[in-house]
Amino acid sequence: TSNSVIPTKVNGKKITTIGDYAFAYKTVSNLVIPDGIETIGNGAFEKCQGITTLNLPKSVKNIGANAFSGTDIARVTVPTTVVSIGEKAFSELKNLENVEFEIESDNGGYGLQSIAQNAFEGSSSPKTLTAPMGILSKIKDCFSFVETINVIGNDDIPAQAFSGWIPQRARAINIGEGVRKIGDMAFADCEITSFVLPASVTEIGVGILTYCPIESLSVASGNARYYAKNNYIIDSYSHSIVLACKNSGEIPTTFKYVTVDNKNVKEYDVTSIANGAFKGVELDKITIIIPGNIKSIDDYAFEQCSLFAVYILSGVESIGRSAFEGAKNLAFVSVADSVKSIGYVAFRGTVFYTKKQATEKGISYIGKVAYAYHGDKADVVELEVADGTVGIAEHAFERMSNLKKITLPSSLKHIDKEAFVGCKNLTNLYFNGTDDGWKAVTKVRNWDLNLPTHKIWTLCRCEEKSHDHDGDGIVKKSDEAADVCKNYKLFGAEVCDECFDKEVDKIINN
Repeated sequence: TSNSVIPTKVNGKKITTIGDYAFAYKTVSNLVIPDGIETIGNGAFEKCQGITTLNLPKSVKNIGANAFSGTDIARVTVPTTVVSIGEKAFSELKNLENVEFEIESDNGGYGLQSIAQNAFEGSSSPKTLTAPMGILSKIKDCFSFVETINVIGNDDIPAQAFSGWIPQRARAINIGEGVRKIGDMAFADCEITSFVLPASVTEIGVGILTYCPIESLSVASGNARYYAKNNYIIDSYSHSIVLACKNSGEIPTTFKYVTVDNKNVKEYDVTSIANGAFKGVELDKITIIIPGNIKSIDDYAFEQCSLFAVYILSGVESIGRSAFEGAKNLAFVSVADSVKSIGYVAFRGTVFYTKKQATEKGISYIGKVAYAYHGDKADVVELEVADGTVGIAEHAFERMSNLKKITLPSSLKHIDKEAFVGCKNLTNLYFNGTDDGWKAVTKVRNWDLNLPTHKIWTLCRCEEKSHDHDGDGIVKKSDEAADVCKNYKLFGAEVCDECFDKEVDKIINN
């Protein structure tokens, strides 16, 4: 059959269906399917030769199994009226170059409710695939490779949407206006080299570009939340860097927030590096400087990032869990004294920490934070944390099962969660400061998890000068010259037992 134009009526009756196998195995050129056709039956054009272009009218609702299987179609455009697409409807299309699922221009909607996961099975890899996320997720296993994926419509992009399926090797994934939310790790492991965040996006998850070879980052004009600077994407709500890439420059200290109407411009400090911002990024530079305007380096921020050296400057206060874990080439770390909190395994798997484990016995310190204990923990009964220490890291003294006593310096400002987890015999904590000093120490929830019933001891600081301050059993001139009592007392008590007895004696004698 040549120049096949399917009639709209036969004997005055409206034609709405092309029957099963109606044109199967025939030769057809210049196929025209008229408006009014609602159903294309199973195998209707199966292995029909000569069809290179397919224009489906907006009346079509149902496309049956194998409807166009094995044809020469190069471009498939599915209108918004289509409700269902059957098994292998477009399978074995060896010349396929473009696939597009249309959306409504006014609201971004589409009518497709069901599509077989093997609808395009065995077809060649198209150069371009254009569809809403709800459809992409259903046909994701049909193609071995797609050069460009265009995400259109209003569907959110869920967590790991493109991670783990073959079209993740797409060279470009373009997100159309209308998408509002992108889930965690959405594009992880994709081979895309550039990324533009649409103006419509109001929320992005953690590590959406993890392990992608991204070279440039930008944000479309009109986005009310996100801002691009120095090849970083910054969240103006949290003032944090949320995405970095291979060519990211110096970490910015400020960003300018421009209102959508372009009437107001405000400048804010960048205050944090968000969870997973640099995760898996192959940076061009091997040294990174984190300026003091950054107050927190969040969990997984630089996990498995290619770094050799990092300088964390004064002003930074916290380093999160696994912040640099797996950055295996990281050999040099400089941490300012302002850092008070370091999360669990923050530097595990780095050259820097491996050397610390090998060379330091006892407590290892990163900056002014007691980070971990190296050595035979089973032998340790008493432990003293160095003067000047400002923080105790998460899990710093974990599983020291025989530890019974630990002495903490008056300089201490912060204790992270689960710092003593597994210290089942630690019953006495001695703080070389006052009650008020101990109260001022920030103690993260569950800092004392797994500790047995324990006592906190603080310094008496009583101004009495006439008793045995140094505890040698003899009152000497040095004792009498002491400014204050240096005995320990139970936290909450007014004075130590010795000072209390002294006061009682004075009352009795008077």
